[in-house]
Amino acid sequence: MAFDDDLGTLWDGCCGNYPHQQIEYALASAHIVSGYRFATAEGECPVAWTMEASTDGTSFVAVDSQDAQACHDGVFVAYQLSAPASARHFRWSFTAGVGGNANGIRLREVTLIYCALTDNSCAPMVGVGS
Repeated sequence: MAFDDDLGTLWDGCCGNYPHQQIEYALASAHIVSGYRFATAEGECPVAWTMEASTDGTSFVAVDSQDAQACHDGVFVAYQLSAPASARHFRWSFTAGVGGNANGIRLREVTLIYCALTDNSCAPMVGVGS
């Protein structure tokens, strides 16, 4: 439940194809996203990934890539995109994780930092993805 604004729940990628797993954030309409933040969970946390964006949910383009990150159970760490991305679908493709059991990537929360298309005001977007 990584998009529910609740650090007490988590998304668990268990149990297939570790660490090559994906999580996607689908919005009702396109937004300009300038960054995102993760709150990882104990156990298998992601340490390398690519963030991708898409307007149609089919064709994705890479907008950010991270490597050699650390686990930070329940604490948000923010990542800034090098250039804002306007899209309706955002996904993270994980390529490496660390932790105890190698069953699946685990995230407590994922939050997009977005800018409204109408006035470019920016704020965390919580509880609206799936």
